[in-house]
Amino acid sequence: MRYLIIPILAGGLLLRLLTARGTFLNPDEAIVFLVANQPNLSAVIQAGLTQPHPPLTFILLYFWRLLGTSELWLRLFSVLTGTAAVYFFYKFLRLKMNQQSALSGAILFAFLPAVVGLSAEVRQYALLLFLMTVALYLMELGFSQSRPGALFLSGIFSALAGATQYSGLVLSAALGILFLFRAISKKVKKRLWLWGGLGQLFALITYAFFYFTHIVHLKGSPMQQFALTGWLRASYFHPELESPIRFLLRTTFDLFSYLFSSRPFGIVGLLLFLFGTVFTIIKRRWNLTILLIAPFVINILCAFFHLLPYGGTRHSIVLALFVVIGITAALSSIPKIDWLKPASAGILMLATNIFLTPPAQHISRPNARQELMHRAIATLKDNAPEGDTIFADYQSSVLLSYYLADHTKPVPFFGKTVGPFWEFNYGEYLVVSSTEWSFNRLQFLTALDSLFHYYPFRDNRTIWVFDGGWGMPLVSNQPELGSNLAVFPVTAPTAATESLLIAACAEVKPLIKGTLRSVFLPSRYHKTSTVNAARPLAPQVLSYTELYLRAKQGQEEFDACLPALAFWVFQDPAWHPEFMAYMADGESYISAGYRFTLLLMDVNRQIAVYQIEKIEQ
Repeated sequence: MRYLIIPILAGGLLLRLLTARGTFLNPDEAIVFLVANQPNLSAVIQAGLTQPHPPLTFILLYFWRLLGTSELWLRLFSVLTGTAAVYFFYKFLRLKMNQQSALSGAILFAFLPAVVGLSAEVRQYALLLFLMTVALYLMELGFSQSRPGALFLSGIFSALAGATQYSGLVLSAALGILFLFRAISKKVKKRLWLWGGLGQLFALITYAFFYFTHIVHLKGSPMQQFALTGWLRASYFHPELESPIRFLLRTTFDLFSYLFSSRPFGIVGLLLFLFGTVFTIIKRRWNLTILLIAPFVINILCAFFHLLPYGGTRHSIVLALFVVIGITAALSSIPKIDWLKPASAGILMLATNIFLTPPAQHISRPNARQELMHRAIATLKDNAPEGDTIFADYQSSVLLSYYLADHTKPVPFFGKTVGPFWEFNYGEYLVVSSTEWSFNRLQFLTALDSLFHYYPFRDNRTIWVFDGGWGMPLVSNQPELGSNLAVFPVTAPTAATESLLIAACAEVKPLIKGTLRSVFLPSRYHKTSTVNAARPLAPQVLSYTELYLRAKQGQEEFDACLPALAFWVFQDPAWHPEFMAYMADGESYISAGYRFTLLLMDVNRQIAVYQIEKIEQ
């Protein structure tokens, strides 16, 4: 049975390779590579200071990229370290429990969905898990075989985990507590105290170094505020929103659901973990009990004090190690039939991987195929001549740093600042990136107005927009690019279009039927001149942005603006209620209980004017 670890490792390696192949880099992966893909280590460290992570992964990737920069090669670093973590975890469990339990734990750790996913991406987490398992193994080896060198190295690897990801603090603090407990309770020799203590001291100094040189500068930064109040808000405790007990229960359930990529199996995992923890208490295996409880207590306290997130997020993947130890302890209570414990672990992982539920932040595999990204870049190059300007939010510009620039050579991390934008030169193109990580449509229109303010493009100049990464793209009518990529043109506002709108206000007046309440104008052309021209037509003149915000409050708010006249500028992005988008067809139509009657369209098909009325049901 001892050699069963070989097929387990091979299976874990194969699953990680299959997960890593065939998909384009997500924005988080691309920015990790961009930081590492600098001309020298000094530039890597400078770029790394802008990120909420310590530098070890960036430094190692700096050397790894010298051998290749394909998506699969970059991910292979995580694939190998993630697989190696399974091996050292197995060795730790063999020392701590027995052969059958070690195989059970190895199966769980090799195939746990969240661990597999992060071990197939260009991120810090696979390296973090590897260093954690080595630190655990060395501490167990040091105490079980009275080896002071192993205890010292355990502290070193604990420090390296902290130099990889700051969530390594959960492991390092737990190991420090475990070291003190075991050293005091067993009255170990002075050599073990000395070398083990030096290792723990080294880990403590490492964290202090990063605190004063990096973390202190992140406190109160926009990046930290974005995490606390934005996408990681649910993983930090906010006393004004919920009680401590409710937070604890909700986030713990979210954590296990994330680790198992399934709510039902997350509940199974949680129950097994709790049973395993109680089992270690009943059996008075206090070393294991501390190892199971301390990391959770530390992580939860960090979430309460806004130091680290806790819950259904990859940032809590550090707890996966201890979850698996707890479940392995639960399986160890099965009667002594050699094959039953590994078989139970295998059945659990097989069922979990069959019934996967994607996490909230997720690009599905069909929508992440590399050919979709290549098609999007080809569309850009076919339509935008070299030297042209491409507009993007920051997550999209990071993708362009890999797919538009020559990623086989160093790509500068810092761009030129122009107002609220950063400029980058990627692949003979000027990429103008917003400082916003990701646009929604309203933010995009606001940023677009700023773009035309800071960049004096000629009238009717076409600017190509690249939109890719997390979330739905700004334009969703490009099935050939999947559901997470979009490439589309926008045109600079023109005095000619403004004149057309003013002229149309006069021409359309005799065509209006009945009395109007409102006139709707494209937001970019909602100016004094056009508003004055439209005011004789109706009591109020609204921009599409104002109309959209009203409509969000309820349908009755939109209905209160009707009957209305809507001016439409073709190929001009405007944020409006979805059912108004058909005006781009240049024909009368009925949608969502409203009649759109085309009254006027110029011969060059630049603008159209519709009368909108509610249809009585």
